[in-house]
Amino acid sequence: MKTAIMNYRKYLIFLFLPFLMAFQCEEDEEPSYSFNTFRVQISPESNFSLNDTIWVEGLVSSQVLDLETNDSITGIDPQTDNFGVFKFINPTDISNCQDAIDQFELVLDIGDTFGIPVCENADVLALPELDSDETSFRYRIGFKPITTGDFVFSFRNAELRNTARNEVIIEDYPITNFPGQIGFQRCERVSWRILSESEREYYFSVQ
Repeated sequence: MKTAIMNYRKYLIFLFLPFLMAFQCEEDEEPSYSFNTFRVQISPESNFSLNDTIWVEGLVSSQVLDLETNDSITGIDPQTDNFGVFKFINPTDISNCQDAIDQFELVLDIGDTFGIPVCENADVLALPELDSDETSFRYRIGFKPITTGDFVFSFRNAELRNTARNEVIIEDYPITNFPGQIGFQRCERVSWRILSESEREYYFSVQ
């Protein structure tokens, strides 16, 4: 199992490097499978201490859709869940948070995780494990803070199951040139999301 995970990790590094460096081949083959979206639950608190561990748990069906046959199948290598953690800063004209994985100690409970080489301090790829009943893949990763401040988890595609996302925290960090948005400093580049159009951010404070 460990060997398979290591091989899969090497495969993912080569898979994501071209994507993150913005190279794209116009003749890429169409994907053969359609994967389900991770459902994610985060420790339901808005305030944590330096002694706490914030748990991020993701779950996804082990079945995928074969686009050629239009049937659901199993036995396909698990997809990963891609997300980042950022710390809020005094807003600049264009951003209000920066990559902050190094502000946490990661605790692996279920599955594995690793950073994308070109952006290790911003993005986490969570590699899940197959549940004993083989109906789903799951990961459970703890984030133990080592500094205080206001933070946000931001997911690329996952469905965040927390009903309260503590959006009031971001009201203290308005961006002058991008009102109503969150501006991520990631690997010395900035990207944005419109707050009213995204439900994939979870805000919290460490005191």
